[in-house]
Amino acid sequence: MKIAVLDFTCNSLDTIEVDKSFIDEFYHGEVEEFLVGWCGYSTSNCEWISDVKVENLGMDLNSFGGDDDLELSESDKERFNIKEQDNEVQ
Repeated sequence: MKIAVLDFTCNSLDTIEVDKSFIDEFYHGEVEEFLVGWCGYSTSNCEWISDVKVENLGMDLNSFGGDDDLELSESDKERFNIKEQDNEVQ
């Protein structure tokens, strides 16, 4: 299983790979208990999600549909390497 942790204490995004059966057996299936007990995170200073889709990593401006209300000049598009889009999220 993959767990992504947004740690506000360290201003970091951490990804953890762990066998789900380890959390099931030793932490009664409670991911938060694993994050606190084993990893040392503070649940009041982080957010987490599990079963993260790896294909979502490495996104850039061209990964999204853009903002129809924003008018960018051709030089802005070139400067920020923005490709023409067909208004669909890629």
